[in-house]
Amino acid sequence: MIGKAKSISHTSNAIDYAKNKEFSIELNRNELIGETGRDMENEFKIYQNLNSNCRNNTISVVISPDIKDGQNLTNEDFKKISNDFLKEIKAQEHQHITYLHSDRNHKHLHIFINRIGKDGKALNDSFIGKKTQNIADNIAKENALIRAREKENIKNTYNKTPKKSMLEAHKNVMKQEPNTIHQYINLMEKENIKVKPTINKQGNVQGFTMEYKGKEFKASDIHREMSYNRIKEQFQAKEMSAEQKEFLSKTNEIMKSNEVKDFSEFKHKMNEKGINFQDFVNSNAVDVNQNKALNSKDFANELKVNFSNKLTPEDKETLKFHHEIIKEMEDAEKKLEKQFFKEQEKQLAESQNKEKSMTKNGYRDEGKDLGY
Repeated sequence: MIGKAKSISHTSNAIDYAKNKEFSIELNRNELIGETGRDMENEFKIYQNLNSNCRNNTISVVISPDIKDGQNLTNEDFKKISNDFLKEIKAQEHQHITYLHSDRNHKHLHIFINRIGKDGKALNDSFIGKKTQNIADNIAKENALIRAREKENIKNTYNKTPKKSMLEAHKNVMKQEPNTIHQYINLMEKENIKVKPTINKQGNVQGFTMEYKGKEFKASDIHREMSYNRIKEQFQAKEMSAEQKEFLSKTNEIMKSNEVKDFSEFKHKMNEKGINFQDFVNSNAVDVNQNKALNSKDFANELKVNFSNKLTPEDKETLKFHHEIIKEMEDAEKKLEKQFFKEQEKQLAESQNKEKSMTKNGYRDEGKDLGY
């Protein structure tokens, strides 16, 4: 059962809507004799004029049982629900009117209450929406009806359990220290989780979807640790040599110190730490074909931003060369990924066709056994 409520100023329109809706039934009213929304609003104003501090003087309430419950409840049952609600918010003596709607086989109540009582005092409408949901939940509990919280818990359990299992599987796989994304996918399949690449218009892998027990989830929605970029970063870190890691570490130290004013000074600082920048780039360029070049795009971009106005032509060539190394390595990696995923898709398609064929033959055999 769901309960919603808010204080409104458009009383006549709201009452007319509830009253004139097809299959609408009036269940009860208190101290009202009018037949139209305007009539009843004017009757509300008799008491509302006693309190000039309030503007939204009508509380509009909707109480909606679960569809299955609604089909079994009688009009008297709904009337009792309305009275129980009015009693809980201490509005049974206030002017009010209740309508039952039965459209779309989903029965629900509309209740309109004058906030201002005969004494000119107003009902407290602070957090009225939250209060109404709590009251509706208690009414459902007392009458053995389906509670909104129960449905929400079931929904959350249904959605969270697969995600929790998939995160645990991911952690188990990472403990095995796979060195490549390919190894990661194969290990996840052993955990009964199919990892599928999401390909963008340029034909590059931009993410993963993961299938578990017939349900698919975007990897990053399961947990941020499982996003494609996060996983890829971990493998790239593993692929770095000790020399590359040292280079990145010392580069970060220098950049964070804010002592470097231009690129020449940066190279000088690196030399002080025992690293010749140009020699390092040249030595790493040799290993590009083995996919061992330094993948430090962030570092290169940072240099470009910080020193773009102070670079000599020679410095610019060095940075350009460094970018080319990174690009070549990334292109090689993307090519390998495309090839791998193409093979994966082919194997998956063959497996599915084989499974369909076996299923089809199985049904045919059963039919023969039954004499069809």
